[in-house]
Amino acid sequence: STAENYAVVYAFAESPLRSGLLYAGTDDGRLWRTANAGEQWTELTASVPAEARGKWVARIEPSHFDAGTAYVVFTGYRSGDDTPHLYRLSEEGRSWTRLAEGLATNNPAIVVREDPVNRNLLFAGTEFGLFVSLNAGTNWSRFGGLPPVRIDDLKIHPREGDLAVGTHGRSLYVLDDIRPLRELTPEIAAKPAHLFSIRPAHGRHLLPGWEDSLGKGWFSGENPPEGALLTVWIREFSGEKFTLTMKNAAGQPVARFEQVATPGLTRLNWNLRLSEAYRTKYGGDSADRFVPPGDYTAELAHAGVIAKQAFKVTVAPGLPTHGTFKE
Repeated sequence: STAENYAVVYAFAESPLRSGLLYAGTDDGRLWRTANAGEQWTELTASVPAEARGKWVARIEPSHFDAGTAYVVFTGYRSGDDTPHLYRLSEEGRSWTRLAEGLATNNPAIVVREDPVNRNLLFAGTEFGLFVSLNAGTNWSRFGGLPPVRIDDLKIHPREGDLAVGTHGRSLYVLDDIRPLRELTPEIAAKPAHLFSIRPAHGRHLLPGWEDSLGKGWFSGENPPEGALLTVWIREFSGEKFTLTMKNAAGQPVARFEQVATPGLTRLNWNLRLSEAYRTKYGGDSADRFVPPGDYTAELAHAGVIAKQAFKVTVAPGLPTHGTFKE
């Protein structure tokens, strides 16, 4: 019917750096750029790499760091081409670089997002899961913890630094606090162990997640991890354990974690409550009370490495904390 093509501007995006700098891509592989909010358009189709020409322009991601750079995803699976066509255009479209190392040749790319804080951190949603690059797309690695299904869209929350992942048929996911990925430079990766920065933590009592039933299944959302998120990098396996100790502003320990150090990134969460070893077992405050608000320090110890990160704790008004009592 020819209605499948030549009829839709399928991808449209504005530069976060320059108002009026727009990109538009169509379902027959044509690509345009305008620097004056659409008064005049420059067609970039002729500069598109030959293997991607004529394919759907599925997503355009203008760079947060260079107004002349953008990331473009083309898809050809509707015509039997499952190759991941993911590119970075630079010099306003005069130069193109293919970014597919580490992506399977039969795994079409669907969406790409550039981190607004670290220009080297990219996320790619594909037909079979989520991938991450720490070197501006030169290499990609599969991101674990998600089902191997199509990723339809990705969004990085500008304030929280969370990555929202929209899948095709397997719900929504949120990766809380991507700052460890932002901070994981080659210099950090070369260290035996490292503790990443910790965002402020807020003590509060959360309501249960949303829940509903359709047919045989029960579908329920999950609350984010409670308290402070702690992320540790371990370079290689040694069989040793690492310890994480939380200390208050006076240097007194209030919580402690210990576990076997496995290579890669390990994430824990402290629920902002005293560990059993630091509580008065009889006659003291309730174990469910939060620690008092204030400045805290997390201290990592592993393989002779001591790493510290300071962070703030706040508590919702009206909630009692350790060391406070009702009148």
